[in-house]
Amino acid sequence: MPSMTRQGNNSGNSRNGKTSKSVRSQNREIELDIPRDRNSTFEPTLIGKNEKQLNGFDDRIISIYSRGLSTRYIQAHFKEVYGVDVSASFISQVTNAVMDEVKRWQQRPLDALYPIVYLDCIVV
Repeated sequence: MPSMTRQGNNSGNSRNGKTSKSVRSQNREIELDIPRDRNSTFEPTLIGKNEKQLNGFDDRIISIYSRGLSTRYIQAHFKEVYGVDVSASFISQVTNAVMDEVKRWQQRPLDALYPIVYLDCIVV
């Protein structure tokens, strides 16, 4: 029976410990242990290198901000609802990332005519 060896064993690129990483999720902040290898070739697939939050976090910030709420209110909301401390500067970074798109949408040319259809119904 062949011996079971771990991938990378005796290849010059074996495991080299782990690093801790704090990641924001929709419900709370999560502490992760990210494995390392000697050649630094390990690429996490779920949460990439230098990413600090799971998918959907930025979308929630933009959704709240689009309703006209301030960054301080959003900060308080995330603390109250999710128990996560989010800095006002982080919220500003997220909202500034979409501001160019918002400005383009606001300055788009409008059509001369918009047809509207009204429907009415009575159920007896």
